[in-house]
Amino acid sequence: MKNNLKVLFIQLCVLAIGCFIGEAVFGLPKWLGLVIAGLMFYLVFFIIQIKGAMSNIKDEVSSDGIAGARICGVFISAILLAFILGIYVYQAANIAMTIAGVILLILQRRKIKGFFFENRWENNFWLVYFGIAFIICGVFSVFACLDIAPCTELCGVYRAIGIIVWILVILWTLPPDTWLARFATNNYKRYEDNYD
Repeated sequence: MKNNLKVLFIQLCVLAIGCFIGEAVFGLPKWLGLVIAGLMFYLVFFIIQIKGAMSNIKDEVSSDGIAGARICGVFISAILLAFILGIYVYQAANIAMTIAGVILLILQRRKIKGFFFENRWENNFWLVYFGIAFIICGVFSVFACLDIAPCTELCGVYRAIGIIVWILVILWTLPPDTWLARFATNNYKRYEDNYD
């Protein structure tokens, strides 16, 4: 209970400081500052949870854990790419990216299962990663272009921040034995212990 209260206190501090920094220091709109602060709030929670999972778990990362981490990584990467590249304003680029993703997955169809369920990494997995990311990014961009999911292209400093976040997402989700994979493995084991 004490540990949970400490985590909650840290999160509330991050939320308060994040709101102040976003609005006062960087001059961000209030709604954007709240969104960023909210993301920081949950990021602190997950970092603490993942660190706890790493210290508690001694077994190898499970196939469920690695699949959970990589699915999360591909999905977030695809959304980030849409904003970083700004391709959603060009319908032809959206279609081309989707087709490229389909072609990559057809060529690497034998590696798809290994990408999601094997706790290792090989160069062909990059093609699977970009194939899935391109399809999600292309489909998302088509809807954005139709104003169903309106968004704004990242420019300047924001684009640089987006690229840094994208790199961090790759480092935290794709390699073997990542924090997120261990966190997911630990959560699956807790679920099995409680409900099986």
